[in-house]
Parts: sequence; C-alpha cells; structure tokens
Amino acid sequence: AVCANGNSEPLEFRLPTCECAIPEAFATPLGYKRQGSESWACASGYQGTPVAICEKDGECLVEPVLEGCEASPSCVVPDACQYALTNCTEMSPGSSCAVQCKAPYVGLATGTLSCPATVAAAETLAVWVGDALSCELRCADGPPPEGYVKSATREAWDAFDCAPRFVGDAAQVSCAIGSDCVATASFSGCLAVCAMPESDPCRFDLTACEVVPRGSECAVPCQSPYVTVG
Repeated sequence: AVCANGNSEPLEFRLPTCECAIPEAFATPLGYKRQGSESWACASGYQGTPVAICEKDGECLVEPVLEGCEASPSCVVPDACQYALTNCTEMSPGSSCAVQCKAPYVGLATGTLSCPATVAAAETLAVWVGDALSCELRCADGPPPEGYVKSATREAWDAFDCAPRFVGDAAQVSCAIGSDCVATASFSGCLAVCAMPESDPCRFDLTACEVVPRGSECAVPCQSPYVTVG
C-alpha cells in the first residue's frame, strides 16, 4: 500500500495475488487424492472438482479445507441366493465384477456384472455383460428319508428309487430354496407296504396281497381245492 506525500486520500493498495494453498503436510481427506505436489483430484468412487477453501460463510479459516468431491452413486447387484457376489461389494461407475454360482446352486460358467460409466441416480442396478449367469438349484447329497434309495442306474442328484417294501413313483423329488438361502429336498411317491402275515399257502390265495400300500386292503380268496364257506 502506498500513501503519497501530501496525500489526504486513503491508501493506494497494490494487492498481491493470493491463492488458497494446501500445505505439504495436509492430511488427505476421504474422497480426495493428490496429483503431484500442488493439485488434487477426486478419489475412486467419488466425483466432482476439488477446490481448496480458505474462507467459508464470510469467515476466515485457520486451515484450508477441500470441497467439491462427493461419493459417486454406485450400482446395486442382484440380491439372489444363487450368486456369489464377493467380488461385487462396491460397484463404482465403470467397474465390473465376476460372478459365480453359489451353493446350493451349481453352474459351470462365470458371469460378469457391469456398472455403467455414468450413474445418474442411486440404486442403479448393475447389468449383465452378455447373458445372465445360469445356475441350477441342487440339494446337497445326503441320506434320503425312509422308503427311498439312490438309483443304481441314474446319476442325477434327484434320481431315487423306492426302497424294498415300498411302492410308487420315486421320481417325485424336488428341491426348494427358502428365504434364508437354505435348500430343502422334498420326497414323495413311495408308499410303504404291509408285511405279509404268516398263513397257510395251501388254504389261502395271497396273490393280490403281495404289495399292499398302507391304508389299503386286498382280497384273499380260498386256494383251490378249498372253497369259501359262508
């Protein structure tokens, strides 16, 4: 500032150019990263333009602060039991991740989820690159309930036959998934039969009673040359 001789006017200011500078020892705040010694950029997962602030709301700040970077809206992934999404916990714009089938689902391929480069709003759903990953529900191998035995001629996980002293269609085996992602196998179709009682084979014809499901009955005529009396 200059005050000329004999001047009664206010000081004549010759002001320097002042910039808000971030010191070298400045702790990097969340969402920002250094680029060289003097410039800054938004960190991965953040967007905007970083600006150093030395005064705010008309008040001088003791230390400068960085503003301008905000968390980028991230993509959300399908909430489904069949996908292993450990690689997709944070899907920032432009990122992608590999997805595999998760037990009790099985599948041979690996799918890819992608987050668009520009995410305009939160809760944007990640999209499949190509076809969606196909996973088949399969209940874990284990001992079947009474009345069923693993098929000796078919290799599928749900291939069962009726056990001895059981009759019916053992192919009715299904696998269902619960809200807790636990699979449960359901068996139906095999009915227990009643054991044959001791009887005189010469007197009674038990041909129709060789296989009688529980809850049903069979006719027992006399064996020839015996005849029914009464």
